[in-house]
Amino acid sequence: MVWRVFRQSFCLFITCFIALPSTIAAADIVGKANVVSGDILEIAGQNIRLRGVDAAEPGQSCLTKHSQVYHCGRNAAIALMAITNGVEVACRDEKPDPRPDAAGRLIADCFVGRFDLGRQLVLSGFAFAERPGGEQYFDDEDAARRLPEGMWKGKFNMPWQWRAGERLADLP
Repeated sequence: MVWRVFRQSFCLFITCFIALPSTIAAADIVGKANVVSGDILEIAGQNIRLRGVDAAEPGQSCLTKHSQVYHCGRNAAIALMAITNGVEVACRDEKPDPRPDAAGRLIADCFVGRFDLGRQLVLSGFAFAERPGGEQYFDDEDAARRLPEGMWKGKFNMPWQWRAGERLADLP
């Protein structure tokens, strides 16, 4: 599974690297990103939450289609690392008055070149369209579910369910 994520991310990296200059010009924050979790980056000391997506939580576990436990939250972070590793990420908030979330993180759209990181995470199946707020990713989520990709291959709780204390009964 890690090889598949790497292979997809590498192809994506090549595609995005070519388009990098046009997106960076309009960005609020640009730089090398450190991945905090599946939907949170840190660039130049600023924590940034990807707008419109909700990724599996760092401590979240899921089940494969063969009922094997795996750390889907860690895989979500690995998917984001594979996309952002060693390249410049450009994040911007197009609202005139950007406000941080309750944890003090900027909420922004982030790109590698013209490539939308939120969209890639939703397509990979390790993040989901936020409800409400992620309507632009509903079709991508449907595509990941149909394929199935990522967490859609097995059993899981949506990240917001997991944060609310809901857990799969099959997990130890």
